[in-house]
Amino acid sequence: MPLVQLIYYRSTTSTHSSQNNDLKTIHQVANTSNKKLGVSGILLFNTSYYLQALEGPREKVNDLYFKILKDPRHKDCRLMSFTDISTRDFGDWGMAWANEALIKTELYTTYCGSSQLIPEKLNASNARNLLCEFAELARAQKNKI
Repeated sequence: MPLVQLIYYRSTTSTHSSQNNDLKTIHQVANTSNKKLGVSGILLFNTSYYLQALEGPREKVNDLYFKILKDPRHKDCRLMSFTDISTRDFGDWGMAWANEALIKTELYTTYCGSSQLIPEKLNASNARNLLCEFAELARAQKNKI
């Protein structure tokens, strides 16, 4: 079965106080349901944006992305890349997310030119590389949340 990797970013409509609850819910649901679908991925976030990669069978990733597009908590979804892959970058997780222990502003500075996540400043290759570097940090810290 052919695999694909989809990378996108979106603005959040959540207030700062509700964002933590949204993230916990998103993570719990995504981690469980993605595993059942054969989808893996990673999520980076700040108070304004989410940057996410999804990997898995083409049909499952497409279906999941269209479900995300309909989620009222998100707006302005922007597809950065949709690529056939032979191996997964984030296969360790149904959905990993970079919690505060993993935030490395020097990575944001390297890729975004700022100490904050600013997806508009990323091209598709840099977005993938940034996500992969956070995944490596998570693996090094055995952070499989």
